[in-house]
Parts: sequence; structure tokens; C-alpha cells
Amino acid sequence: MSGNISEWSLDAIKQELRGHQVFDDPCVFERLHINRTSSEFVDRCKTGFYDDPRVVGAKQKLEGIVTAAREMRKETTDDEDEDSVADRKARVRKARVRKMYKPLSTIFEYIETLDAGEGMSSQFKNTFQSADEIQIESDGTMLHFPLAKPTFTLLEFSPPIPPTPQPHRSKHTVVRRQQAAFCEVMASEQHSPKYTMSLDAGNVKPIVAQAAYHARLHLTTRPFQLFSVVLLIFGLDFCVAIFDRGGLCFSPIHKIFADPEKFICVVRAMTHQLSPEELGRDPTVTELSEKQHQAWLDYVESSLQHPIDRTDYYPTFQVKDISKFRNRTLLTIGKPIWSSLTLLGRGTSVWLMADKSTRDIFVLKTAWRKGSHKSESQIYSSIKGEHPALAKFESGGDVMFPGTQEQTITVNSLRQQATKRPTSQDIDDDVILHRLILRTRGRSILQWTSYKELLLGIRAAVSAHEFLWKQGILHRDISAGNVMLSIPGQDENGAKGFLMDVELSHILNEIVPPDIMKDHIALMRGVGNCMTESSEQSHLIFEPPARIKCRGAMSGTALFMATETLQSIVRKEAGFVPKVHHDIESFVYVLIYATFGPFVLQKSRLPELPQEEKESLTEAFHRSFGQTMLKRIMWDRQGVLPTRMVEETQNHVPPPLTTLFNDLTYRLLEKRLALRQSRKVDEELTHTYLIGKLDEAVALLQDRNE
Repeated sequence: MSGNISEWSLDAIKQELRGHQVFDDPCVFERLHINRTSSEFVDRCKTGFYDDPRVVGAKQKLEGIVTAAREMRKETTDDEDEDSVADRKARVRKARVRKMYKPLSTIFEYIETLDAGEGMSSQFKNTFQSADEIQIESDGTMLHFPLAKPTFTLLEFSPPIPPTPQPHRSKHTVVRRQQAAFCEVMASEQHSPKYTMSLDAGNVKPIVAQAAYHARLHLTTRPFQLFSVVLLIFGLDFCVAIFDRGGLCFSPIHKIFADPEKFICVVRAMTHQLSPEELGRDPTVTELSEKQHQAWLDYVESSLQHPIDRTDYYPTFQVKDISKFRNRTLLTIGKPIWSSLTLLGRGTSVWLMADKSTRDIFVLKTAWRKGSHKSESQIYSSIKGEHPALAKFESGGDVMFPGTQEQTITVNSLRQQATKRPTSQDIDDDVILHRLILRTRGRSILQWTSYKELLLGIRAAVSAHEFLWKQGILHRDISAGNVMLSIPGQDENGAKGFLMDVELSHILNEIVPPDIMKDHIALMRGVGNCMTESSEQSHLIFEPPARIKCRGAMSGTALFMATETLQSIVRKEAGFVPKVHHDIESFVYVLIYATFGPFVLQKSRLPELPQEEKESLTEAFHRSFGQTMLKRIMWDRQGVLPTRMVEETQNHVPPPLTTLFNDLTYRLLEKRLALRQSRKVDEELTHTYLIGKLDEAVALLQDRNE
């Protein structure tokens, strides 16, 4: 692993993965189709392991490094405390892994480049590149990607990357979406992902946490990726892990040199045999060729009159087999509007897309849902009436495998597909891929062109939230991915923004209409893998016989959750009930995120901050909106970190905005003080209060002509 990953992040991942690991699963090798590699090729490759001087030399170097790692003992001196020893040993381990780069690169290169043999076709597709050979950069789809890289990255062989490492060459600069898979390395067999003691069986080893960290980024940044394939090397042993939205499965563990057949087949499969779909891409999605991509961009600009940012290349994808859209050609436009940085969560991604034939432009949302929950399509269809700032539902449904009308894409069906074994039809405990088409066109909340537009966009979404609340529906997942700005000239009835994503909506206890059925539900697994208390579950009947099932488990996007909600989850407080003021507090965090995110991104429309202020703002922004551990988010929130950015930029934003944030900060501080003192505040946040404050700021901005 290259780069630093915080212990907070790794601890959060360990908590999330507990209870979601499957070991010694033979289906993993079946999913990699390692039988496609001929026995003749494997035999010739094995011969090279013993005869080829390069491979023999690499093997000897690896054996020496691993032997040194095995002999590593706990050492202390009189003036060295336990933390110092741990830090020193961590540095030694990292240095040993770096020494493994070159010999492993030699072995990967040998397997990748060996001729397939007479009469055998083999197209070179992907190549393993070490962290020393490449520089991975963000493509701007997220604000807070860390710089850490996996030990080896499996890069797509397009655009061309030299397959043979050259001495002293500069690093290749690639973007994360070019990562087809990756490899994580530890120097000792003691770092096997599997615990040998039964008491530790449910825990998560460090190599797994590190791999999961990179898998989370992989699933977020590689468009339409359903699972992530990871080669794990620990000492002279290896296995393959496949991460998906249900957890991860490990192959049996094998030796690299003592019985190299499996290792040869795995590396050859990952570099030559497996298609993008077999490495995890959604089979209903196809990437356009460069020529098709450029033609589509020209069409979007000329015929659809939609502006395109061509400064950075981003591919176009055709999405097929959408419910009620099966005979239509739908293509993405530009980068995703939002990508959720989660591993076992819903993995939401939001795109702008268009129908080439009808010229209609839509918003496409893809997310995973629990099989026991009603789908978002059903919930949208059951809302009474319309609101100009509530996203308009067009179509949607669970995603099916291409060419089928019955086999739904789920975590379990993906795990079983390559094995040809029948998949269980009971999907209540499964995780299902769901897709929505929304008529309302939008853009990221970060893409505002004026402060007035941003405030009016947030105001519109708050108004839509109030519309749902008055029907007895609490959204419960207010985040930067669910509040969008309208396309200029396309705003309905003047709404500058809109609210979307009602899948996690909850029926409010205080305004439950008379046609509600209630039943008791047992403990459920909530956010962060904690368990909720038993509670009541409600079913709201809008129009017989349609029903909406309401979730008893607390859910939502943790980075934007109200402090009280976070506290109830972290402390596992019984009897917590989501309230409307929790969602309104989340709107405040979305406003802060949207206001200061562009400063971090260095958008040209904003003034350039002095270096010291910019560094302080960037640190505050990343700490507020780049955390993954619930406890850390809660503790930072109690330290008022999200509002610290107001102080850093008060000389660079209009006074009406400073006044707005000061007023909101005061209310948040008052709430947090009440939480610490276990008392109620005099007045909770309301729709009327937030809309009023936004209106005041907009009026002042208008007076100032800003």
C-alpha cells in the first residue's frame, strides 16, 4: 500500500465488515474463470518459474524478504514505549513491502507477456503496475479522495500503457476509473486474511481493511462497478477476495511457488481472460468507443443544446434494460453528478443522460436496496400530488441480467452466476440493484453559478421536503447527493433546485394518518453495522391496495446526519425516533458543503484564498465531509467543525451569507449544548425558520446585486 490511510478509516471499515466475510469459497475461482487458461500454458509458465533467470532471481528476493519478516520479533528498549515500538515496526513492514515491488513486478510481467502458445489466441488487456510506477489522480467526480494507492493496480490496457517497465521512467499518470482491479501485499504469512483462532474469527485483519478501503474507492470511482476483485499476497501465499455490497468472499489460500498453478491462472485471467463485466462492471452498461463518444458529445451540444465540458475526458456509457425503456438508447452525459463513497451501503450514483431518438434528457439514479424493503419506484408512485421541487418519477425498477426477464441482479445472483448453480428465489435478505429514471433534470449542488442560485436551490428542496412531511413522510436521507440544482431554463415553476431519493422515507409518529397498520419488528442491522433496538414498523396505505413499508432501522448518509441522529446510533440509544428537525439540520450541512466545496476545488468563479486560509479551509472541509467512522463524525460535529469553514472565509463571501451562517451556527451550537446537558432546546429547527433565513439572505444579496 502506498500513501497513508488513517487508523480512523481502517477502524470504521473493520466495524463495517464484521459478520460479512466468507472464507475458503471455491466459487471465487469459478467467477474468475481460471479454467480458461490452458494446461499447456500453465506448464510452460511453471517451467519458467524454475528455469528463467529473471523469475528465479525474483523468487529468491521474495523468499529473503519473507524470511526476514517471519523472524521479526517484538523489540523494546528502555527509552522506547509501546507506541514507539509499534510505529517503528509499521515503518519496517512498509519498507519490506516496497522491497517486494520489483520482484513481484518481474513475476507479473513474466505471466502477462508469456506467449499463449501455437494456435492459442490471447489479447493483452490489463497490466499490473506497482505504486512506484503510477500516479493515480482523481477525475473530479468527488471532492475528498485520499492519495493512498494499493500496492499494485491492474490497469486497463486502454489508453495504451507500456507493458514492460523501463528503468528510471517517470510515473504514468492515470485516473481511478482506469483501475480494473488491484493487488494488496503484506510481507508475512501472518497477515493472512483468515484468523487461526476461533475466538477471532469474526474480526477483520489489517490486510482486509486496507483492501476494503481501496475497494470502496474502486466501487465509487469506476463507473457502474458492481463488485471489486482483489488479489491478496501475504508472504509467499495468496488468495483472491471479491468485495460487493453484501460483504466479501475469499478464495481458498494457495502457495505462489510451491503450487504455482492457481497463481498463474489467476494472474493470467485478470490480465488476459476476463471481460470488464467479469471484473465487476454492470452487464447492462456498455462503454462507447472513442469515435462514438466524440460523436455523441457533438450531438449533445448541437442537437440537444446542452453544454459540455471537454477540458477533461470522461467516457460515455449506454445503459440498457431499464424498465419501460427497453427499446430505447439511453446514453450518459459527462461525469456522474454524485457518487456515494460507501462499501456496504446503497452505493448510489446519479447521472445525467439522454435518449438519442427522442432527445429527452433525464436523471438516472442507480442504487442497491434491501430485498425486504419496498423499492424507491414503488414509493415514488405512491406519493399524492406533485411539487415543483420534488423530482418527477418517469420509470424504474430492479435491474435484470441482459436477455432475461426473471433473473434480477443481486449480490447473491452475482456470486452464483459463474457457477451455474441455481440462485435462491428468496430475496428478502438479499441486496438488489435498482434503477430510476427521473424526468426532472438537474446538476450537482456544487455547480452553482451564484450564491443566490445556491440559496434558492436549497430553499426549493426544503419546500419539497415540507410537502412530503405534511403527507406524513419524513425523507431521512438529506445529503448532497439528494439535493440538486435545476438546469437553467428548465426549472419548473421557478424552482431553482429539487429534492430526490425517497427510498428511506419514514412515516412520522406525530402525524400518522388513520389508515396506518403497525406491527412489531425485531433487532435490525443499522448504519455502521450496529444493531437497532426493536421498534414498530408502519405501513401507510395511500390508495388501496398499494402500501409503502417504512423502515424501522435508522439510515441515511452519515456525513450529513443530524448530531442527535449520529449520537443515537453510536451510543445505541433505545427509543430514538427520527424527527423533522433532524432532516432540517441535514439541510444546513448540505448548504455548508455546497458553499465551501467549490473553494476547495479552486473553481475560477470564486476568489483565490490566501495560502494559509486555503489550507485551513481544506483541512476543515475534509475533516467535516471526508470521514467514514461514525464516532469520528459525531465527535467532530460536536466540535462544530462543519461551521468552522464560515470563519475561514468570512472575508471572502458576501456579508448576507456570513450573517446566514452565523445565525444557523448559533442554532446548531444551542442544540449541541442541549444534547450535552441532556435537555431539550427551546425551539427546534423548522421549515419556516430555515426558509425564512434563506429568504432574508436572498433578499439582501439581491439588494447588493450579488
